[in-house]
Amino acid sequence: MPESMLNLDYTNLVQIIQPYKIPGREEASAFLSWFLVNIYRLNVIEVQNIVCDGRGDKGIDGIYINENEESIDIFQSKTVQNSNKTLGDTQLKEFIGSLKQLETSEGIDSMISTTGNTQLKNLLMEYRDIFISSRYTIHGIFVTNAIKDSNAESFLQATSQIKLEVWDKSLISQMYVPSDKAIPATSEIAFDVFGFDYTQYNVANTAKVVIAPVSAVDLIQMEGIENQQLFDLNLRKGLGKTKVNKDITKSISEPSEHINFLLYHNGITIICDSLDTSEKDKVKIQGYSVVNVRKQVGKTLTLKELSKLQIFYVV
Repeated sequence: MPESMLNLDYTNLVQIIQPYKIPGREEASAFLSWFLVNIYRLNVIEVQNIVCDGRGDKGIDGIYINENEESIDIFQSKTVQNSNKTLGDTQLKEFIGSLKQLETSEGIDSMISTTGNTQLKNLLMEYRDIFISSRYTIHGIFVTNAIKDSNAESFLQATSQIKLEVWDKSLISQMYVPSDKAIPATSEIAFDVFGFDYTQYNVANTAKVVIAPVSAVDLIQMEGIENQQLFDLNLRKGLGKTKVNKDITKSISEPSEHINFLLYHNGITIICDSLDTSEKDKVKIQGYSVVNVRKQVGKTLTLKELSKLQIFYVV
């Protein structure tokens, strides 16, 4: 295993998830909590309200209302002690059965009345109207430290009625971004802010922060867009056609809305090794990485579409 890969073999996994263990709950619950904090990038307080793993959980270990993607993310988590054990299709079929029960109001009400898990019952009652809303789709997410085998792969390819995603040992290790990962080395790039006011301040005399509207034409000159290196430190990756991305595309396609773009969207956060505002009407950065937009933006927001904007918002 390469040194940069996260080791999710059981002996190491126990150490990783230790801070997330709660008395009375199984290891799979702690593993899911770790996943939600470190891969899904939710805060610890949110996670405490999401995870409902325990006796009588009906095969549902967590529920998250994903407003951005207009989905109801249903989680199931499994840990294995034998690193050679793989994930087949049996557990996935059982999980699909739980997800299907949530497709109808009758199924939800039946689960509410029969579950012995108080937290699951409360979550289902709280989100009942959202479940039966046509606006939200059910998204099953299976989390495991095993590697899915060919049976699991075949089942996932054949499953189209319900969106099901498996985060196995391989995918989690690949997508995990450690907090100490280095910023990619990039050449200096200058953003022209002539005619616009921008704000700059220092945080605890250690970090310099600049908030500025910049040209999208300048933004698409940043290194690492084509090979996606620019987004290596992005907290959430490859999430597809989210509500936010669809709204961005909509506001881009309507020229009359360009002037309101800063009001509608919360911008791009760029971290960098150097940030220079000494030259009038210029903001220069070097050694940079984008950390809060979706990886593979070309699926929903192409560079051509992006360059139609007169201004963009960068933090």
